Amino acid sequence: MGDIGPVDLKAALRAQLGSQRRKISGSASGRRALEREANNPHDARLTRGTPRSTTVQLNVEIPEELKQRLVNEVRASGDRMVLIVSRALIAELDRREAARA
Repeated sequence: MGDIGPVDLKAALRAQLGSQRRKISGSASGRRALEREANNPHDARLTRGTPRSTTVQLNVEIPEELKQRLVNEVRASGDRMVLIVSRALIAELDRREAARA
């Protein structure tokens, strides 16, 4: 291996391959900071809105482009995401019911 000792090689590999996230998440304060970042209010998933007692959670998978359109609309309109999604679902259900009648 030449002039590089085993300890130096290990330190060099750790410095080169170690991620910044791993360095931060090694402490409790670093983990809390990463959690705050994960709950970033700019991702359009704010939890403010209607009381929990009148709502239920619905998990659905949608295409990424549709999600991005929804997020863009939330940011542009200032409306809450739950309101936009609810209005869209009501409009679609009304349209289907009218087609059956």
